[in-house]
Amino acid sequence: MRRDLEKGYVISGIVLCLFGAWISYHSFTWKYYTSLGPGPGFFSFWIGILIAGLGALLGGIHFVALIRDKGMDKESCSEKLYTTSKLKNVGIVVGTLVICSILLSWLGFMLTIGLFSLFHLQIVGKWGWVKSIMLSIVLSVGLFVLFRVRFKIPLPIGVFGF
Repeated sequence: MRRDLEKGYVISGIVLCLFGAWISYHSFTWKYYTSLGPGPGFFSFWIGILIAGLGALLGGIHFVALIRDKGMDKESCSEKLYTTSKLKNVGIVVGTLVICSILLSWLGFMLTIGLFSLFHLQIVGKWGWVKSIMLSIVLSVGLFVLFRVRFKIPLPIGVFGF
């Protein structure tokens, strides 16, 4: 079963590489930079590069693992592709993303992202409270500063004014 998982990751990596390359290629139809700053082509180009790079990393790591474990006995690996806990985690992520999209305009970007990351670090990742809170604050403030201050992208402020 493990070899099947590795093959799936390699195929997923290839698909992500192709998808990222497609996004980057089509980003050239938009302006890369405008008089106001980065244009729509800027973000789509770099997001495509990031997706392709991460896909190459995912596929490459698991391709090497496939080659390394070529002679592995299939019965020695009993990891299942879909388990109840894995499907539960996927459901939690999708559910919290839907909730975040609903709360974003009401609570604002920083508070919504902070609560989202705190929930996932604490509940899903089972991190400690201190680490979860600190990382959530750094993540939400850092992303806000990056997009609002550096790139001058208007983000939802929310009812609390931040």
